[in-house]
Amino acid sequence: MKTKLLSPAFIPALAALFAFAVTAQAADEVQTFELDGINQLKFSIAKSNVSIIGTDRSDIQLTLEKPFTGFDPEKVTQSVDRVGDTLVIEIEYEKSGKGWFWSSDNKGYSAANLIVPNELVASIRTSGGNVTAEAINAPLTLNTSGGNIRAADISGRLDIKTSGGNIQLRHITGDTDAHTSGGNISVEGLAGAASVHTSGGNINIEGQISSLKAHTSGGHINAHLQSQLIEPLVLKTSGGNVSATLDQGMTAPAELSTSGGSVSINLPRDQSFKIYAKSSGGHVSLDHGGSFNGSLSNKKIEGTVNGDGPLVKLSTHGGRVRISEI
Repeated sequence: MKTKLLSPAFIPALAALFAFAVTAQAADEVQTFELDGINQLKFSIAKSNVSIIGTDRSDIQLTLEKPFTGFDPEKVTQSVDRVGDTLVIEIEYEKSGKGWFWSSDNKGYSAANLIVPNELVASIRTSGGNVTAEAINAPLTLNTSGGNIRAADISGRLDIKTSGGNIQLRHITGDTDAHTSGGNISVEGLAGAASVHTSGGNINIEGQISSLKAHTSGGHINAHLQSQLIEPLVLKTSGGNVSATLDQGMTAPAELSTSGGSVSINLPRDQSFKIYAKSSGGHVSLDHGGSFNGSLSNKKIEGTVNGDGPLVKLSTHGGRVRISEI
């Protein structure tokens, strides 16, 4: 491995940082980083799976796993730098030059596993692997160019992006922004506001959600809000069904739309709201027991339920629209 050191402040600690296991080609490499005034981490690696786990430890432990074949330590370059209160670790693996794609001889580390203090602010990036995160109580950014992302038990703002994989989130406390260019998004037990987007998959999300924007270009959206909606709800898909259940009702507007499926919303019986619902190619129905005032037909409903309130706007070009009570 070629190690590039960018910060003179780290020189006295280098002997402790790079005590590598070298007894076998596939042996793990373990590095330890002391955190003297550091409270943020920026970590990037080429073409590897990455995991980050929060604990009560006061340092960072990085374990690098090698593949059993095709690994050349001379092609590895690692740099370690300190920028203010941020530790920056970058690991690159030199390509062989055999075209645009990596051949079987172009194997970097198979995985990088980080064990960190659970209050550490972290940003994780890999150019071609899966990312997992667990038990972090601080803002967290996860980014991969071609893999799945899973995160659980995160307290703090969560920003996620993958160019070609699924996103699975569980027990997230904090505002969340999740984007994938080609996979499904599943969120269980979210507390906070969320913005989720996929270009080609389904979205399923539930929790104590105060605000939600969800968009997919080719899948279904199913949202279950267990707390009161206090900021706008926007659910849009170009080719699937859209459904939302609001257990505690709403004080903000909701807009649900699809170009090629059905739309439904479930609200408490005592919820007051304005309603505008329209279908170009299906049936529109109001199955809510509240007091309705307005115009109603098989294709369009416009009016109020239980008096004035936030607007509920539902539309589809090729399916059914239904408003019902919980």
